[in-house]
Amino acid sequence: MEQISRIKTTLDEVDLDYDERAFRGPSVEKLWVRAFWLISDIVKCEKMHPAIACYRNLLDSILEDLEEKGHPEGITAVNAAKDALRALEDVVNRKCQILSLSKKAYGTEFPYYFGAIDGYLKDYPGLLKAFKDALRKVLPHVRGDLKVKVNEMKLEAAMSDFLKVQKKRFDGEKVQERPSTLDIYKYLMNEVNEVEVPLESVIRDLLGTEGSYNFEANWSFYSYPRDINEAALYILQRYFQHDIDEASLSRTIKNELECLEKVISKVPKSWRARLQRILRDVRTAFDSLAQKLEALRTSCARVIDDVKSNGKSFSDAFSELNGMLGEAEKGLSDLKERISDLEKVLPSSPPMKLCELLCFMFIAILAIHSFLHLAEDKNSRVKTRWNTALYSLAVAGTIMHQMWVLWGGGWNWHEDGTSDVLRNVWSVLGCLAPVAVELLNAGSIESGVYSLTVTGVSVASMCGQRLIQCGMSWKQMCVFCAANVLLAVACFSEPSKHPLLGTYGRCGMVCIGLIVLIALLLLVSYMDETDGEKASAGGSGAVVMNCLFVMSVAVTTFASWVSSRDYFMTCRRGTDDMTGTAAS
Repeated sequence: MEQISRIKTTLDEVDLDYDERAFRGPSVEKLWVRAFWLISDIVKCEKMHPAIACYRNLLDSILEDLEEKGHPEGITAVNAAKDALRALEDVVNRKCQILSLSKKAYGTEFPYYFGAIDGYLKDYPGLLKAFKDALRKVLPHVRGDLKVKVNEMKLEAAMSDFLKVQKKRFDGEKVQERPSTLDIYKYLMNEVNEVEVPLESVIRDLLGTEGSYNFEANWSFYSYPRDINEAALYILQRYFQHDIDEASLSRTIKNELECLEKVISKVPKSWRARLQRILRDVRTAFDSLAQKLEALRTSCARVIDDVKSNGKSFSDAFSELNGMLGEAEKGLSDLKERISDLEKVLPSSPPMKLCELLCFMFIAILAIHSFLHLAEDKNSRVKTRWNTALYSLAVAGTIMHQMWVLWGGGWNWHEDGTSDVLRNVWSVLGCLAPVAVELLNAGSIESGVYSLTVTGVSVASMCGQRLIQCGMSWKQMCVFCAANVLLAVACFSEPSKHPLLGTYGRCGMVCIGLIVLIALLLLVSYMDETDGEKASAGGSGAVVMNCLFVMSVAVTTFASWVSSRDYFMTCRRGTDDMTGTAAS
């Protein structure tokens, strides 16, 4: 079924496996690699390790100076400061070890990742404060003429200004195009200069007002938590980056479901009720999925803002969004399962194909009939046997099909209701009426036109029944009505007024009318129902279709009577007269 295949293709394009997506693609584009690179390579290697190394050298210089003087109190203070610095370094290194995973191992990297960031952001301020407190105890023991080479920042507000400019520039662009921490750091590197300054002034700069630092190492200590926070926000946004166009998805799926609904409306009621129930489940599942996708999009923006503005933890933010993502994944899986259920139950071809099959069979019979008419003599036994077989097949085939519809078609008095069952019984009786007239001439059939007419009547009756059962659009009903009117006109036409068409008498005129009727019925079966509004099952459309069926039964029965009478008068009666003459 094309509609189901297109729905499946569309749903396969909906990628909700965000964890798998984070490890997909070229190495440099993998989100996990970016997460590692942003924090480990940029923040750790470019900022914190140089800052820690700077203060380690600084404390070593102070310790060396104090050891030369033999100052035990100062040495103790410096060792305490070095211990505090080592604790700070351990946190940074621990963070690096968490990020050192470069490939998916257990499927829990990102929850662990954001949990580690929360733990770091919680622990770092206390450790930095402990380090500052230790430095305050060291400061009284530092000689004023002790100097050290450090990077001095020329512009105190360099980073702040840079971020303001970049924010205005990138606000309207995608998240992945925002400036990275590396861009920011490279900008600041152009604003620093290595100078030799008193060691005491470097410590006082770190212990001074937060955010007003003149030296790069001090700025690194201060800005590191913020850089971690920004990098984690970037990764969180990228992880839940929702690039699904709900409007386009909804439009595509709904169009295909409407087409499926039209196909289902054509199947017999024995299948239709179950299919419609599954289709309702499919619609419900899709509506639920669309709501979950929309909720995920809006919640992502809200949660990110919560993290930025209200200090919501990354773990809580990730858990909340991941829970909603899990619900959306379940919704997508449920929808795919419903579609599969529908595909299993839905016939591979719609029942309307029966009408097309009958029409094509008639065309094939017409071709064979024409060939025999040209190849065989008028009184050939082959032609007589073919005509008799064709007559028998048409009559018996119609009766057997109607019996199957009546007893084997799955009509149920309890499920379909008394009125529906009676209507279907009436349709069976209506189709049998034209065939009943043809039974009057049962026996060996000598006229090829008559046998073809009987076949045409049978095909027209069954096609009309199926078209009415399946429902038609208003345009289809107009063509169906016109086809029956043309057959009625052919029945009333005088053969003598049409020398070319009336060679075979009234039976020939009826046969030509049936050929035109069947051609138009084939056209009706191929007409797309979107060309016109489908007649409602319980409104004026149903009344019109019932009237059309009555008209079709009346016209085909009349055509059957006209052709039977003409055959009896020209063939059977003529044969009886010849037999009587021979006997006398």
